[in-house]
Amino acid sequence: MNKAHGFTWKVGCGVAAVALLVVACFAPVIPVEFVFLLVFGWIGYLLRVVPEVEWDLHGILTGLLALTVFTVGLHAFLAWLSRAHPIKTTDSPDTCAGKSWPFVRTVQIVLMTLCLFVAGISMVGVTHQVAWLAEYPGPWVEGGRQIVRRMVSGNNLQQFGVGAHSYHDMAQSLPAGMLVDEHGLPSHGWMTLLLPHLDQPRLAEKVKLDKPWNDPVNREAFEAHLPFTTIDSPRTPKKDADGYALSHYAGSVDLLGSSRAWKLQEVTDGMSQTVLIGEAAGNYKAWGYPRNVRDLRLGINQSTAGFGGPWDNNGGQFTFADGSVHFIHPNIDPKVLKALATPNANDEVGEY
Repeated sequence: MNKAHGFTWKVGCGVAAVALLVVACFAPVIPVEFVFLLVFGWIGYLLRVVPEVEWDLHGILTGLLALTVFTVGLHAFLAWLSRAHPIKTTDSPDTCAGKSWPFVRTVQIVLMTLCLFVAGISMVGVTHQVAWLAEYPGPWVEGGRQIVRRMVSGNNLQQFGVGAHSYHDMAQSLPAGMLVDEHGLPSHGWMTLLLPHLDQPRLAEKVKLDKPWNDPVNREAFEAHLPFTTIDSPRTPKKDADGYALSHYAGSVDLLGSSRAWKLQEVTDGMSQTVLIGEAAGNYKAWGYPRNVRDLRLGINQSTAGFGGPWDNNGGQFTFADGSVHFIHPNIDPKVLKALATPNANDEVGEY
């Protein structure tokens, strides 16, 4: 085996090894159906399309003629180039190779060009195939989408956790669950207070805290869609009937359910064992709504007024008081849920 063949063999083995590694890494989350459709889906496409193709003899002959002219012209140019600039051999560097340019080499170049052209068309086809798979209504696709949505939702919850701790560093307390006006009526919610700590300082400046959240002067601000307040799912609407942007997250009523601003030092049951914010199960409220809170004791996805995410396993993700994010299964012991809800009841949290 010469050096060129040895190099080609090594490259081929390397590509195969990388492909096997990719398959091994993604096999748990990419079902076999995906690989089958991506690799062999074009066969079904051809079987459907080819019978409907109308062959144009004039077009075929024109293509063959153009290919022949291109091949002959390329060969003539390469033959002239080899005579005008002869290549010196390695065995006799002082003498020029007297052989003329072989026609078979020209054919090889033409075939290589055609292969590159076909490869380009194939890449376009693969792109279309992947795009089609993204819209394919198969159950595995929806499962894959849910994995991505859960990851994004977890990132949103982490952002809330970071924002809450940033607020605490500034104010020496968590945000109050709601602000009240001079009549004792709720006017703004905890999510509005977190806006400057969620990379939304300009939007925060638009909100007039001396006016209720649903006052006309505040409508433009609270109609704004904030990606980190929503879960991108067919099960989750984005606007309410009045046009306000919804939030698919809610605060725990125990920490964010009143005008009191809790200090983290007061969470004596442990910040890592006390829920702060979680995914809502339904009956979504606008993100500016002053009472956007839920009671964890209602269970996970047991009530639209409680917590829970739009996932097939019916669980939900939560930000805890220490800023960490955890998934809670729907079959959790109610006693454990109660312990995770209360910040300073001295109750013991079991397994969950």
